[in-house]
Amino acid sequence: MPFTPGVPALCPRAAVFPLRLIEKNPLPRGFLPKIPPGKAKGWVYPAEDATLLASPAVPLACRVFYGFLHREGPRHGEAVKFTYSDFDLANGTVTLDENKTDDPRAWALSPGMTAAIRAWRELRAREGAPVGPDDLVFVNERGLPISENHAADRYRDHLAAAGIDRPVLFEKSKARQPIRIHDTRATFITVSLANGKSETWVQDRTGHKSSIMINRYRRAARTAAELGLGELAPLDVAIPELAAHLHDAPAAPAPAAHRTAEPRAPRRIVSGIVSNPVDAAPEPSIESLMISASSPTRIRTGTPSQAKDFKGEQGDPNSGDPLDPAGSDDGSRRLEGGVADSGLPVADWNRSGAPSHPLTESSAAVRSLRQAQLAAATAGDFETVALLQELVRLFLTPGDDVGQ
Repeated sequence: MPFTPGVPALCPRAAVFPLRLIEKNPLPRGFLPKIPPGKAKGWVYPAEDATLLASPAVPLACRVFYGFLHREGPRHGEAVKFTYSDFDLANGTVTLDENKTDDPRAWALSPGMTAAIRAWRELRAREGAPVGPDDLVFVNERGLPISENHAADRYRDHLAAAGIDRPVLFEKSKARQPIRIHDTRATFITVSLANGKSETWVQDRTGHKSSIMINRYRRAARTAAELGLGELAPLDVAIPELAAHLHDAPAAPAPAAHRTAEPRAPRRIVSGIVSNPVDAAPEPSIESLMISASSPTRIRTGTPSQAKDFKGEQGDPNSGDPLDPAGSDDGSRRLEGGVADSGLPVADWNRSGAPSHPLTESSAAVRSLRQAQLAAATAGDFETVALLQELVRLFLTPGDDVGQ
């Protein structure tokens, strides 16, 4: 049969019958190897990914690495070799020249990945770690190259440490194998297909040469779509430390071609509490804590005013400040009231608005904040995650009068 552009090649068996284009199949029976049935593979749900990446029980370096694998789909052995020169952060792309299939590939990074890699590099530089063009992007918790030895065990241990206990992820039987680090690709492919990405889009990132391997994940992808499990959160907000760094750092200007104005809903400012946009659902009361911790100055109706300017004099219990019923002139009672309203433990606060004694990660107050942070991440409320991270920073910052 002559080749016709636009007409796909025909299966030799179909060419024999029913098309009768050739007399016999030129390929002997069994020429194409059969793919043996494999064991069921595990993959991480989007909510579980959020829990893992927000967990303080897992080292930050490991969470950055897992988040990248879940969202971009390379093999573990490929990702550990990435250097900063492989990333074009200005245009949001990554290039992978050396890989298992000897087929160089490049692709556009997922939403938030560029900002996450930039923030991770800045945090590493702040610690004095090497972050030059030829330095590794992903390292272990000691800043060393990531080893492929026992990678599956470490991945499962970190999932368990984060509180993820779905039985099928850890089950080992004749039909199922426990989740491995290689199954981060299963997470990527399954979630991508479930959210409408094409097979070609997936292959551009995973490097698969055949549709046969991609098709193995379609059943799980259909289940994920039917359950409405959603997408993975952008990495720059899924990891609290990166979100907090980006929140504190000045925003990098966008390229002129991509710069757009994003209208923001107006917010009311009353007695130091930033309220929700009009017609928006109430935000967690944790926002009541986000008043200035370095000054008793409050914001009311958009105008700075000192504590005495609340419908009464300093120390006046009838001052009308709902969070400072004692009328204190330094705002400390008001801050305590905000903490109590949020359901978090009340620490001792000095006049500067910082804890009057140093707190650590093992302190009850900080543990409670971390638990609330984990719950917010699991619920997909990443704005609250960033707010809670700021509070953690405040709790861990000693006051001016500590040790005096």
